[in-house]
Amino acid sequence: MLSKKKTHKHTSSETKTKEKIQFKVSGMGCTSCATRIEITLAKQKGVEKAFVNFSTETAIVIFRTSECTCNDLKIAVENIGYHLHEFEPEVVEDSYSDKQPSELKRAMWALFFCLLTVAFTCFKHTLWSDTIAGILSGFVVFGIGLGFHTRTLKGLCSGFCSMDTLITLGSITAYIFSVINLCFSSLLIAHDIKPQLWFESSAVIIAFALLGRAIEARAKFNTSGALRQIVKLQPKTATIIDSSGHLCEMGIERIRCGQLILVKAGERIAVDGTVTQGESNVDESLLSGEPFPVTKRIGSKVYAGTMNENGVLQFVAEEVGSKSILGQIIHMVSEAIGSKAPIQRMADRISAVFVPMILLIATISFVLWLFLASEDGLTRGLLAFVTTIVISCPCAMGLATPTAVSVGIGRAAHAGILIKNAESLETAKDINIVVWDKTGTLTEGKPQVSMIEWENNAPTDLSCVFSSLELCSTHPLSKAICKYFQEDTIIKLSDIVSVAGKGIIGTYNNKKYFAGNKQLIIERGITISKHLEAVAQKGTNKGSTLVFFADENQAWGVACIDDCLRETAPEAMAELKDMNIETHLLTGDHREAAERIAKASGITEICADLLPMDKANYIRNLQEKGKKVCMVGDGINDSIALAQANISIALGSGSEVAMSTADMTIIGSDPRKVAESIRISKATMRTIRQNLFWAFIYNIIAIPIATGILYPYFGLMLNPMIATVAMALSSLSVVINSLRLRHKAI
Repeated sequence: MLSKKKTHKHTSSETKTKEKIQFKVSGMGCTSCATRIEITLAKQKGVEKAFVNFSTETAIVIFRTSECTCNDLKIAVENIGYHLHEFEPEVVEDSYSDKQPSELKRAMWALFFCLLTVAFTCFKHTLWSDTIAGILSGFVVFGIGLGFHTRTLKGLCSGFCSMDTLITLGSITAYIFSVINLCFSSLLIAHDIKPQLWFESSAVIIAFALLGRAIEARAKFNTSGALRQIVKLQPKTATIIDSSGHLCEMGIERIRCGQLILVKAGERIAVDGTVTQGESNVDESLLSGEPFPVTKRIGSKVYAGTMNENGVLQFVAEEVGSKSILGQIIHMVSEAIGSKAPIQRMADRISAVFVPMILLIATISFVLWLFLASEDGLTRGLLAFVTTIVISCPCAMGLATPTAVSVGIGRAAHAGILIKNAESLETAKDINIVVWDKTGTLTEGKPQVSMIEWENNAPTDLSCVFSSLELCSTHPLSKAICKYFQEDTIIKLSDIVSVAGKGIIGTYNNKKYFAGNKQLIIERGITISKHLEAVAQKGTNKGSTLVFFADENQAWGVACIDDCLRETAPEAMAELKDMNIETHLLTGDHREAAERIAKASGITEICADLLPMDKANYIRNLQEKGKKVCMVGDGINDSIALAQANISIALGSGSEVAMSTADMTIIGSDPRKVAESIRISKATMRTIRQNLFWAFIYNIIAIPIATGILYPYFGLMLNPMIATVAMALSSLSVVINSLRLRHKAI
């Protein structure tokens, strides 16, 4: 399926629909190809943004559907020699695994014929041995390496150069020069010119270029490891209960909302839904990060990818395919891996001009050798030309950023941190203030009764009246009180009246009872004893919410209700402090409640009684002082503040609203993941800088040596074969350094 997101933008004259689509790209040989496709897509009418990632072989395009279609984009890319395909995250596991054997197989055959070529060139040079060497290397250059030349020809026909251009020029120039020297060897010897044969070099250029492609395919396979693991969590089929009660197995792509599904013990749940029959424990560590299974009963929600551990469940499908939580995670991770960080765009721009620049340098070196060398000028000029072209293939530079970004985003996903795009990954490293929302973020978001204080002479049956009265209310605080009294007997009340914003009134044995805030009690002229006043004041001082219980004459008890701090919040604040990152608490709750949470978690900066716009203004003021601010909220009521922050992180269950609002989503609601996401960002950017440094240093050192600049001083000129090995090793070093990030301690 296509990965799509639609947004609607209103203009004065019409409503234009934008569409965001992710494609799979085939036919790319290097980052220059990716840049060319990106430029081509960006030039199409109606296209607003286009990103092409060589490492993941994906393209993300945002366009106006009124001016452009998917087919238009495919045709535009096909016209320059490449292909766009529908992107299916479900088959990501096979996209590179199939490619690896084919690339590796071709590389192994090329190396085999290279060894044969070298074996024949090791003999005393005779016409027959050199001829066989020429035939063998020709098979490698024009047979096994035909793909390079085909892509080069397509590129040149449209005025474009790529890494394939360098490989083609290097291998064919070396081969043709060798053939000319072999055919006219007698003539050259007669003029005191020693014939030069580079058959083994031309073959090695192709062989190591193919080996480099196989290494790249393996790197792409490894960098998408986290996404493959997520995809594996979704079963391929599910057991459907039809209208007549019969069971049948069906592929998940055919499941529709409203169908009844049976899941047995040990099976993974296929789609999101609600349990209609049965009871079981379900492992939801995929979503919550918690190792403990969750008991599911009738009415419980179940989610795709989670594991049913022991019982049998029947549930009705509600969210299927890409709309399920797992489907959203898959698309989010795949889009993030395919996106580009700003630093990667810089490397792409350099790679785009790199190939023409190398061709110019190689041509200049050839001309200089041809006219300045007293003898063997042509031979040494061609040697410098071929070696310069081969050694400078910009593989390492092109792989430096995307491989590290892919591994970084994949590691974050494996840790339960969903990063929306590479730009967010890059920005997070600069954060120096983390602003926290309170309710549902630092706290559990589930009010709990911390204490109920009764008058000393209170009748014993009042707890039953209190719990029964609260059972008639739908207020969240009422649920907390009912849970507290869950073992008490429920009695029948009459004349239930709900007083908006204050509480609830009910009658039992012809006597009215009240449960609510202090204002409700005072308005009815009900007496509150000094004992309960003291308890209430103590609760207020520590930030508790109070619920009084009274009859028509006096208050009999008061309940203190608190929203409990998340267990890992203090540790999360300590980690941020160790990273020299300030922590601030913003909340719409009263200051006493904010101070209680701040003190317990270790936050010193507090701002309470805020409206949503006030939170955004608070963040804006910090930014005006030069601070880089991360806002951590629930992704819904904090949307203005999340949008204002440099980086926004939603803690929660990974809901659709949270994921669409924030730059990052923490699955499982563990505040410690915020510090971990910043550490992953720092480690990823550090790896990118290392990769780019070594890629640039390699070219800065290697290219002058390849042109022969050291020959007048040390008599040193590189052989094209050695240049090819050096080029392959440079790419391999970048890939290995990026893959270290998967297991590196951060």
